[in-house]
Amino acid sequence: MSDKLDRVIHAEIAFEKFVGSGKHDRTNKALFALTKAVREANLLPKEPVFVVRAKDRASVRTIGAWLHFAEREGSPPNTLNEVRKKLQVFEDWQNDLANSHHVKVPD
Repeated sequence: MSDKLDRVIHAEIAFEKFVGSGKHDRTNKALFALTKAVREANLLPKEPVFVVRAKDRASVRTIGAWLHFAEREGSPPNTLNEVRKKLQVFEDWQNDLANSHHVKVPD
């Protein structure tokens, strides 16, 4: 849930966008960005990552539950604080009237 993991997710989305598009320059740049982001986030090769989107109605509760269990397991305070900040961003996004019609059951 850190900024480093956010960069991994965004880089992966960019990479998937250009794979098979015939835009080799952009595909290579996206692959480089993804590789760099994964390395910086200390992910293991082929380590699964679970993504929760703000538009999913269950996302705030899901992140809250993760926080609860991570705290009980002894996660470092800085990690918990980063996740709390992200949780607040999710809550703010869902509560923004401009986004309220996008919030839905996860699909």
